[in-house]
Amino acid sequence: SLSINDPRSTSGNYAITDLQIALQWVQTNIHSFGGDKNNVTLLGQSSGGTNIFALMSSFGSQDLFHKAISLSGSVNITTTLEDAQIINNQNIRSCNEKNFTDQEQYDCLMNLTMRETAFLLPRSYNVAPLFPKSPEGQAYPALPVVDGITINKNFLEAIATPIIDVPILIQSMVAEMDTLEPNAEIYSLNSSQYYEF
Repeated sequence: SLSINDPRSTSGNYAITDLQIALQWVQTNIHSFGGDKNNVTLLGQSSGGTNIFALMSSFGSQDLFHKAISLSGSVNITTTLEDAQIINNQNIRSCNEKNFTDQEQYDCLMNLTMRETAFLLPRSYNVAPLFPKSPEGQAYPALPVVDGITINKNFLEAIATPIIDVPILIQSMVAEMDTLEPNAEIYSLNSSQYYEF
C-alpha cells in the first residue's frame, strides 16, 4: 500500500533514495565550496558501509561518486521485493487486521507513532543476545531490499557486472562489537585508555 503514493511505484529503500538526492546536490553545488564534483569519495561504517554497497547496486547512483570506502558493511543485500512484502505484511498487523483498501492501509501506516512503528518490527530484526534488547523497540533494522527499481541487483551481482564501476576499499572494523554487551570493555576506559583503544 505504501507504493500507491510513491512516484517509483514501489516502497522502501528510502534511505538509499535520500542518499542519491544528497549526492545529486553535491554534484550540483560542491564547486561553491571548492570541491570537485568529479572526485567524490564516499565513506561509510556499519550500516553506512552497507548503504555504500546498496548505492553501488543502483543505476540511480551512476556518476554520483567516484570512489568508496566501506567499513564493516554487510554485503547481504539479497532480499527480493516479493519476499520483503511477505515479511512486512506480517509486520504491519495493526493496519492489516481489517479489510482496508490500499489507501486506508496507507493512511493507517502514516498515522502510526514512531513507537508503534518500532514495536511492529519482528524479533528477528534484533540480534540479541549479542546486542542489548531495547525496551523502546527493536534495535536491528532490515537491510536494503533488491526491489529492481531503487536497488537493481544484489551487491555481489552488481560488482560482478558493475552497475557503478568505481574503486572500493572494503574493510572490517576489529573493535566494532566492543561497544556492545557483553563486550562493553570500552565503557570502563578512562580518556587516555580510550584514546589508545
